[in-house]
Amino acid sequence: MKSTGPISRPKRDYADAGNVPLVVLIELYGVARLRAGRETFEVEGKTLSDALHALGSACPSLVPSVVTQGALGPSFLVALNGAQITADPTTKLKDGDVVVLLSADAGG
Repeated sequence: MKSTGPISRPKRDYADAGNVPLVVLIELYGVARLRAGRETFEVEGKTLSDALHALGSACPSLVPSVVTQGALGPSFLVALNGAQITADPTTKLKDGDVVVLLSADAGG
């Protein structure tokens, strides 16, 4: 995995900080990348569930095997910023986080 932390982007200036969209980068590997036909998506979401809903909307070919109703399929996990492995849809996200989506049964 090449992701080591949040993506760097210029700070945005919003008058109402409560309405700041949180943008995360989702990197796809293995089956997910093959089905999507691309490597990355930038989506908005305050939780992993929000980001997965947005990913499914942006790339319907990932539904239902990779993502469904804001959750990961049974064979998938994410690595958050290269440090935390999870499938918990309630995981909180921060602006600029990198979510690496990979098959849980990949390896060798």
